[in-house]
Amino acid sequence: MQLASNKGHVDARLGVGWCYLEPERDALCQNNKDIVKGVGILSALRQQANIEMVKGLLDNFKSQLGDNQLAEAEAIKDEWLTKEPSLSQFPEKFGP
Repeated sequence: MQLASNKGHVDARLGVGWCYLEPERDALCQNNKDIVKGVGILSALRQQANIEMVKGLLDNFKSQLGDNQLAEAEAIKDEWLTKEPSLSQFPEKFGP
């Protein structure tokens, strides 16, 4: 999932962000819970790919964060918005 996300696959990016919010939800999640990072990644995904389905999820988790954590999530969002390649539903093959 991480490799596909790094190659710009929208669904994989959604999975990676969600794994930071709820790592216990899926056996593919190989990370520890990090709400700040999850909110940052999914906020970038929502802005970049116009994925509104994450709005409720983001609102729920943002309400658990303080001002400093929200600022940190915003910085993570900005970092993820500059990742290349651009997001796509149909990225080029992401592995041999």
